[in-house]
Amino acid sequence: MKRPYLALAVLFAAIAAPIHQAQAITMGVNFVGGRNGPGGAGTVTIDAGLYSQFNWNNAVGAAGAIANPLSGAGGTAATNVSWTSPNTWAASGTVNPGNGGSSSMMSGYLDNFGGQNITVSGLATDFTNAGYQVIVYFGTDSAGTQGYTVADNAANTATRFGNQAGGANTNFPLLGLNGFVTSSETANNTTVAANAIVFTGLTGDSFTITGVNGAVGDGRARPTGFQVVSLDEPLNPNPISDGNIGINLAGGRGGNFGPHNVLDVAGAVPIGGWNNVAGVAQTSPDVFGQQLTDSTGSLTSARIFVDAGNTWDTGGPAATDNDRLMRSYIDNAAGSNVFRVVGLDEGVTQYGYDIIVYYDTDSNGVFAIGAADTDGNTDTRFAYENGNFAGTFLESLALSEAEAIALFDQGLTSNFVRLSGFTGDAFNLILANGNSNGDDRARISGIQIVANTIPEPASMTLLALAGAAILRRRRVA
Repeated sequence: MKRPYLALAVLFAAIAAPIHQAQAITMGVNFVGGRNGPGGAGTVTIDAGLYSQFNWNNAVGAAGAIANPLSGAGGTAATNVSWTSPNTWAASGTVNPGNGGSSSMMSGYLDNFGGQNITVSGLATDFTNAGYQVIVYFGTDSAGTQGYTVADNAANTATRFGNQAGGANTNFPLLGLNGFVTSSETANNTTVAANAIVFTGLTGDSFTITGVNGAVGDGRARPTGFQVVSLDEPLNPNPISDGNIGINLAGGRGGNFGPHNVLDVAGAVPIGGWNNVAGVAQTSPDVFGQQLTDSTGSLTSARIFVDAGNTWDTGGPAATDNDRLMRSYIDNAAGSNVFRVVGLDEGVTQYGYDIIVYYDTDSNGVFAIGAADTDGNTDTRFAYENGNFAGTFLESLALSEAEAIALFDQGLTSNFVRLSGFTGDAFNLILANGNSNGDDRARISGIQIVANTIPEPASMTLLALAGAAILRRRRVA
């Protein structure tokens, strides 16, 4: 006999109950690689990986071994890791690539790895007692499908493939958690774009990773690193956020003109805990996966990537936190890959969220601000600016460029848009220059993520009524 009231009770429980997550045991090995010298060689010195961890073991050279490799917590994860490959290479020839995190891990790699092996032995019981997964990372100097076979000494084995869609140095970051997209495809001609291949169901205290060449494009297997993650905890080391994240693009142009950091509460929806980013170098403000805090100041699983040309400053006042939020900005920001936020947790996505984008520049104009998330949701508004921020937040509701230009021509102004209807765990901002008589370059000063709240009591009443209707239909039946 079916019991619809039981399903309804479960629904109410799911709405009310918080979701808690704890930290898993990890081991990360980074293949430093490089192009016949320092070019492209990437050493990990901070946290990195799909499952973000510290204490990466940096494997230098085409062949070698590491005794007693460290776990992410700093203990001994295994007795030995060894690897063999004909040579190393890198996704780019840049000396000292990245920032010591995931961008560095995704640079250098073992080249021509098809048929070659990585062996891990003496894996700690922290991994084997509950089983573990292996994540193999790849990012190379050419597009193609590559694969790996992972086999442990407990008769567990699998072969999986992933595809790099773009050319040199394009496979990180992708639009996923911490910049990673995973694959578990079994076909050697898959075109599923990824930069990490996941193997699960492993339990042995030793295992081997063998390179398997793919059948699309440059199919050579070329790993940048790998990670072992225990399965007794879920893949998220951070507590659930409060759903509100503020990002101040601190920017500036040096001296008294920035960067300008937000120190306390600010925003059209006032929150604290603002993340001050893109303020280190005026002419190269790129940010590679900075971990974000929520409005309480607690670290979350979310990260931001910024790939922009330069920052600038309005020259306006910087007396309050709202002033400082609005004063500095990312300049010449048009494009669909300039701003990318990944790894949003359930605290943000459970009931959906809005994205507030702030702007205030040293000239007036019109431009488009939109966003697209990993669930396929999109929204766009048009900014129009006549004059600098004067202490009051003014929202643009313009849905078309023509509407924004008409308001701009009347001398009206705005300084933020609110984009709605998002549920994905990652999104890109999509900015486009305008076509008014002003300076229509897309330029933004901050981003705020605002989670929708738990349904109001009226909504809960509707759920109850829906449940009562189910019961009534059940009785009639």
